[in-house]
Amino acid sequence: SPVLDKPMTYSNIRFNGSLFKPDIYRQPPSAEVDQAWKDLGLNLRPQIVEESRAEKAGIKPNQAKRLSSQGGGYFVEVEAIHHLHCLNVLRQNVWFNADYYRERKMGVWANTEPVVRLHVGHCVNILRQQLMCTADTSLFGQMWVNSTALRTFADFSTRHKCKNFDLVREWAIEHQSRKTDVAEYHKGDLVIDKYP
Repeated sequence: SPVLDKPMTYSNIRFNGSLFKPDIYRQPPSAEVDQAWKDLGLNLRPQIVEESRAEKAGIKPNQAKRLSSQGGGYFVEVEAIHHLHCLNVLRQNVWFNADYYRERKMGVWANTEPVVRLHVGHCVNILRQQLMCTADTSLFGQMWVNSTALRTFADFSTRHKCKNFDLVREWAIEHQSRKTDVAEYHKGDLVIDKYP
């Protein structure tokens, strides 16, 4: 992937798997929470990949390209950012958050309910496939807890070797299309009759 033009760095990170130690991403809906999610790159426009690099990146020659007069290249999106978008869609639609977004017509709720259902279903399935594809085989142990009675409880705050997401987001920002960029149809481009 061209996203890896820069050497990828990794960090050992302990996940916050606590039920009781919150972070901004799991707080009740608010402008601050929404901004934290947006700051992950969820509002970026599609990126542009040069035509010479498209095939190596898995982009088919018959997919949408930018106008030649605007520099050409293919419109693409980074899958990790799309996965975070989908996770955010699920967060906005869990029963205790949905009213907030529905009433304000924010996020996917700017659409009709049938479209929301399609979008949420798409996100559930894409995240399922991603989790199964990259199946994390790490193990978490059990700890003793003596809150009301001595019992075991899973230690979800495990250590992981993680890609530097900031590098991925920086690439997406640096290669983001302009608001004025337009797709140009070329004879032989793939055209389908309905959304897949």
